[in-house]
Amino acid sequence: MLFISLAFSNNFNVKEKLDKSNALIGDVLIWSVKVEGDSIEQVRYPLIDYESDSIMIKNQGFFKEKDIVTGTFFELIAWDKGTYLTPNYQVNIIKRDSTKNINISTKRLSFTVNSILADTSIKDFRPLKAPIPIKSVFPFRLFFFSLVLIFSLITFILIIKRREKSIYIKNKYIENKNPKNIALERLNNLNTDGLTKDFYADLSHITRQYIEDTYFIRTLEMTTGEISENKDLIHIDEIQLEFWINFLQEADKVKYAKELYSVEKMNSDMKSILSWINEI
Repeated sequence: MLFISLAFSNNFNVKEKLDKSNALIGDVLIWSVKVEGDSIEQVRYPLIDYESDSIMIKNQGFFKEKDIVTGTFFELIAWDKGTYLTPNYQVNIIKRDSTKNINISTKRLSFTVNSILADTSIKDFRPLKAPIPIKSVFPFRLFFFSLVLIFSLITFILIIKRREKSIYIKNKYIENKNPKNIALERLNNLNTDGLTKDFYADLSHITRQYIEDTYFIRTLEMTTGEISENKDLIHIDEIQLEFWINFLQEADKVKYAKELYSVEKMNSDMKSILSWINEI
């Protein structure tokens, strides 16, 4: 619908328009207001502050042409059925000499809002909700689960009480024993009549444990290559350190490469290690 609200000497026409005159509850109606005529740049469309229990202005926007506002529009929503009028609205027009402003009220347009239930052509209504179950006076379900929980707790406590307690005996460790004495004692018990591989494995382990217990470096967990790379951490004589690393490399050949040495060399290596431990 299009209405001409006013025409005066400057040829201004105020036009109001609703995009539809019949709507359903919750539908958005577009209500537009434009002023046509000379010197459109003299027109101002103020913001509106409107409150009502049945109608709400969701949004207000503006029409623009070449960065000039040529009109405004409102998004209206009605929350109850009935016949309504658009809100009161005034357009502000500034005279050419800017000496006086003129406020022009727009004509209030009528529109009707209906309920969706009134439209008999609509067949896709949502199904009715199922009946809500009525809670019993006595909470049998809660009572049953409470009994199960209490019974489970009592059973668990009884099982815990009847379990045999493990008795742990603390091992007695030799305290403050000299690492050199331990190494020398192991060397004296070392047997050269066994397998060459076992002999060099034990001899290598004796030297690693001695260095670990003396200098607190985890040489038992290090490979020969890692010991060689981190030899700066072991503060012993450089010649003695090189001797030990060379021995470990020879022992690795026996342990991993299955190289065989004579009994004479085995005895010689054991004496060399004995002398090495006494010197460092």
